[in-house]
Amino acid sequence: MKLSIDFETRSEAIIQDTGALAYAQHPSTEVFCMAIKIDNGDTRLWVNPKFRIPEVVKHFPCLPTGQIFRLLRKAKTIEAHNAFFEQCIIRYVLDGWPTIPLKKWRCSAAKAATVSIPRSLDGACEALGLSETKDKDGYFTMLKMCKPRKPTKHNKAKWHETPEDFIKLFRYCIKDVDAEYALSRSLPALSPKELEIWRLDQAINFRGIPVDVPTIKNALILIEEHEARVLEEFQNITGLNSPRQVQKTLEWLRGKGLKIPNLSKPMINKALALKKPLPDEVVTVLKARRSLAKSSTGKLSAMINGLNIHNRVCDTMMYHGASTGRWAGMRLQPHNMVRKMPEAWEEILEAVNGGIDLDTFTMFYGDVMQALSGCTRGFIKAPNGKLFLCADFSSVEGCVLAFVAEEEEILQNYRDGKDAYCVFASQIHHRPYEVIRTGYKEEDEEFVQMRFEGKTGELACGFQGGEQAVKRFAPDMPRARREEIVKIWRANREKTVAFWKKQEIMAKAAIKYPMKTYADKYIKWKMRGKFLTCTLPGGKRIYYYNPKIQERTIKYKVKGKHYSKTRKVITFWGVDGKTKRWCEQATYGGKLTENIVQATARNFLAEAMLRLEKAGFKIVFHVHDEVIVEAPGNVSKGEFDRFINTMIEVPDWGKGCPISADGFTTRRYHK
Repeated sequence: MKLSIDFETRSEAIIQDTGALAYAQHPSTEVFCMAIKIDNGDTRLWVNPKFRIPEVVKHFPCLPTGQIFRLLRKAKTIEAHNAFFEQCIIRYVLDGWPTIPLKKWRCSAAKAATVSIPRSLDGACEALGLSETKDKDGYFTMLKMCKPRKPTKHNKAKWHETPEDFIKLFRYCIKDVDAEYALSRSLPALSPKELEIWRLDQAINFRGIPVDVPTIKNALILIEEHEARVLEEFQNITGLNSPRQVQKTLEWLRGKGLKIPNLSKPMINKALALKKPLPDEVVTVLKARRSLAKSSTGKLSAMINGLNIHNRVCDTMMYHGASTGRWAGMRLQPHNMVRKMPEAWEEILEAVNGGIDLDTFTMFYGDVMQALSGCTRGFIKAPNGKLFLCADFSSVEGCVLAFVAEEEEILQNYRDGKDAYCVFASQIHHRPYEVIRTGYKEEDEEFVQMRFEGKTGELACGFQGGEQAVKRFAPDMPRARREEIVKIWRANREKTVAFWKKQEIMAKAAIKYPMKTYADKYIKWKMRGKFLTCTLPGGKRIYYYNPKIQERTIKYKVKGKHYSKTRKVITFWGVDGKTKRWCEQATYGGKLTENIVQATARNFLAEAMLRLEKAGFKIVFHVHDEVIVEAPGNVSKGEFDRFINTMIEVPDWGKGCPISADGFTTRRYHK
C-alpha cells in the first residue's frame, strides 16, 4: 500500500529562514490538517482536533486519528512532495504519532529533480502538462493562515481562522495531494542506488552542521555596530538613507565627478585603484557601499535562524540541486562560502569569541565585514571532544574527463600524481614538467606565470571553450595568447575533441531515431518517452525534456570581427542555472560533455558517501567534491587513513579512473 500525504501548518517561525527541522521544533508550530490518498483512491482528510470545526469538516471526507495511525504503520511506502518537511512534522510536532522508518519514505520532488524538470509541485505539473495543478486561491489562503496576522483595533486575533478560510485551506491540501500523486505517477521511480543516496541525504540533513553559537552571536554584535557607524557616516556625507539605494548613490557619485556604470564590488575596487586620487568623501561612500553590500556575512544570521535544539543547522543540503545530480546548498549555503580565508582566521575567531570590541577589532584586523566574511567557514565548529575529518577529491573533473574520453596519457599523469596545470604548462612552453613544477614550488615568478597559463587552459578548454572562455579566467591576457592556448590544448587532447563531437552526433541521432540506442564505451544515448536520456558509467541517467533539433543562428567573434552562421542544434526544456526559470535551451557537444563529466564526478562522490556511512563515518555536510565527517577527537592516523582510503575506493563502473583525495583533521572547518 502506498500513501500520498501533505500537511498544512502554521507557525511564528519563517520556514524559508529556519529550514524544515528548526521550523518543526519551534514551540508555536501547529498542524491544521493532513490530506492522504491511499493508492489510487479518493483523497481523504485528517483534521487536528483543535481545528475540527463542525460546520467546516462536514464538507470533507475525514478520517479519525486511529485509522491514520493504522494506515501509516501498514503502508509499504509513504510519499510527499519535499518529504523532509513531512518527516519533521511527524517527528517533532505530532506527539504520539507512529515513528515512520526512513526506508518507507519517498519524495516526488526528488523524482522531478532527477529528470531535470522544476522541483516545485506547480512548476513540475505545468512542465509535464498535467491537468492537476495547485489551487491558486487556496495557495494564497495558505500563505495568509500559515503565519501570524497583525492585530488591529477591531480584531486582536493572532491568526486567520474563519470557517471560510479553513474550507479553502482544506480543499487546497486535498488538491495538492492529488497533484503530487499525478506527478509521481508520471515520473520514473528513483533507481535503487539513487533511493539509497536520497535516504543518506535525508539522514545528513537531520544530523545537521554543528556551529560555534557564542562566537557567531559576538560576530553579529560587531557587524550590527559596524553597520550602524558606516550607515551614519554615509548618511551624513550624502544625505541618502542607505548605500543600497543604488541609482541615487550613483547620481551622488556623478555629482562628485566619478562616473561609474554600477556599484558592483569589482567596479568599486577599480574606482578605488584609479591613479588619480579620489576625494576622501567619495572614497568613504564607495567603501561604505562595498562593506554594507557584503552578503556573505548574512550566512551568520542564517546559522542562528536555522539552529535546532542541539545548536546544529539542519536541512542545508538539496538533493539533486542540478540536472547533473550535484547537490545545492540551502540557507547557510555551504557551497558558496568565501574560499580565501585570512591568514589570521583562527586568531580573528578567538578574538571574536573573547568579546573583542569593534575599535580594537578594526585596529588589528581592518574592515569587520571583510574579515568576518573570510572567516565564515571557521564558524562551523566540531562539538567539544570531536573533530572534523575533511577529504576532497583532487582535480576530479579533469580526471573524469580524461577517463570518459579515454585519454590514456592524461590518465597516467593523474596516476603518477602529476600537477595537471604544470603538465599543460610544459606543453605550452616546451619546458620539462619537473622544471616547471620545481620552479612553481619555489615561487619563482616566471614559473608561477607558466603554471597560471596551464591552469587557465585546463579550466577553460575542457568543455569546448574557446578564447572567450580563456578570457573569463584571464581577462588581461592578449587575444593572440588566448587563441594560442586553445590551439595547443586541443592539439594535445585529440580524443577529447573527438569525444565532444561524438556526444553531439549520438544525441542528435537518438532524437532523430527514438527507437535506437547510440553508445560508445562509457555513454549511451536514447529517447525514453519525451526525454532524451544519457546513461553514464554505473547506470545513472541525465534527462533532457522534449528535445528537438532546430536551426539556430550562432554568433561568434574572430580577431575582433563579428560573424554569424546557421547550424542545427539540440534544444530542450530545462531549468536555467542562473535565472532558475523553466525555458527552452540549446546545447552542443562541449556542454553535453560537461554534463557527463559533472554527473560522473557527482556519482563518484555519492558512492563514496555511501561507503563512508557504511564504514561508520558520520557525514555532517559536503561541499562540491569534499566530504566533512564528525568523529571522536582522538582519531588515530590509522583511522584517518581508513577514512581517506574509503573515500577513494573506485566502484566497478569506474575502474581505470585514478581518483585521489587530500584530507586533514580540524576543530574548525576551513580551506
